[in-house]
Amino acid sequence: MLYTLGIVFVWFVLAFVLGALVGWFMHRVVRRSSANRSPKASAPLNDASGDTAESSVNMRALRAELKELKSRVVALEPVEFERDRLRRELAELRAIRASELKVAVSKPIQTPPLPDNVSALRDERNQLRALLGRHEATIGIQAATIDRLQSHVDSESQDAPRPPDIEIGRAMLGTAIELDDLTVVVGIDTDIADLCRQHEITTWWGLANTDVRVLRGMLEAAGRSVEQHDPSSWPQQARLLAHGSWQQFVNLTNRLPRLN
Repeated sequence: MLYTLGIVFVWFVLAFVLGALVGWFMHRVVRRSSANRSPKASAPLNDASGDTAESSVNMRALRAELKELKSRVVALEPVEFERDRLRRELAELRAIRASELKVAVSKPIQTPPLPDNVSALRDERNQLRALLGRHEATIGIQAATIDRLQSHVDSESQDAPRPPDIEIGRAMLGTAIELDDLTVVVGIDTDIADLCRQHEITTWWGLANTDVRVLRGMLEAAGRSVEQHDPSSWPQQARLLAHGSWQQFVNLTNRLPRLN
């Protein structure tokens, strides 16, 4: 009887030890499996948090850009008012000049009697010529100012395109170009690029919305030869560059004469 109880007790102890070993082994396996799965499970969470952070940054950037555009529109309102005022003054001056010319033409030419003081009349004539020259200069300045303001307003009021892919442009043009480099435009060298920046033309999009008359006046005021530096194609070239239309830009510039 005691022998049988001893055998049973031994088997009971062995079963207990074996069960403990199996449980410890299964516990280690489960912990290792959980550790292997945890990075994979956390990866989507990190990706999601990264996407959320990036979306938040983009929203803040868009709001800042919208705020800046609104402030620029508000700042342009006095410019538009000044432009309208100058246009009205120019129209009045042109109307006055046209009426004076009409009256002068309608009057019959009469031979006045020979004055006693010829030198006094000559002085008066010279004064009138100088006054007319000043009026014409004022009209020209106001017209140039109106054109410059109109080009600036048009450039600011239109939505600029997204920045083009410069790497593709470098491959297409076969040269190292930078964004808004005005010297990429055929006919613009470094001196003319500096002259454009002095007139607040600093980007391809700004040049694309600048009237050719403004560019001609800029060159003439700087003493540059308009015949040698013809700006008639500069806005079109700049518009193609701003939109990243590299092939069309190459096709256009291949037809243009090159300066020696």
